[in-house]
Amino acid sequence: KDEQKSQEVGTYDAAMPRIEEYARSGRDGVHLVGWFGQGHDSTYPDHLPSDAMGGEAGLLRLAQAIHERKMLAVYYLNARLLNTVTSPSYQAHKEWAAITETGIPRRETIGGEAFDVACPGCAGYREHIKREVLRVASRYGGDGVQLDQIGAAWSVLCFDKSHGHKT
Repeated sequence: KDEQKSQEVGTYDAAMPRIEEYARSGRDGVHLVGWFGQGHDSTYPDHLPSDAMGGEAGLLRLAQAIHERKMLAVYYLNARLLNTVTSPSYQAHKEWAAITETGIPRRETIGGEAFDVACPGCAGYREHIKREVLRVASRYGGDGVQLDQIGAAWSVLCFDKSHGHKT
C-alpha cells in the first residue's frame, strides 16, 4: 500500500513500539519509509536523517533496535524524483532533470510537493543515487534499500542530448 503522511509516527523513538510489535509477530525485517528530510515524499533525491525526527543518532538507535531483534532494516529511497524546493543536491544540479520537447523539466506534484523527474541517462544523477545507496547502507545500518519508482512509475522521454541518449 502507499505510505501516507498520516501513517508516519513522527520520530525515530516513536517507531520503537512498532519495532517491538514486528519482532513479536515474527517479521523478518522493517521497511523504513518516511525516515528522511521532512518525511515521505519530501527531499528526494537527498535521503538524510531528519533532525526533527531525532537526527542521525536517533536513526542509528532505531537501526540498532531492529538488528538486536534479528530483523533486517530496509530503507526506502526514491530514485526517480527531484524535489524542486527542498533538495540541496538538485538545486546544485538542475542538469539531472528529464527535459521535455519544449525544453523544460518534466514536473509532477505529489502530496503538495513539486518534483521534477530525473533522467536515468544522466551520469551525474546515476552517480548520486549510487552514493546515496552506499551511504545509507553503510552509515545507517541498512541491510537493503528500495529504489522506488524505477520500473514502477511511467517512463518519460528526455530530450537533453547532453545526457548521452538519442531521444
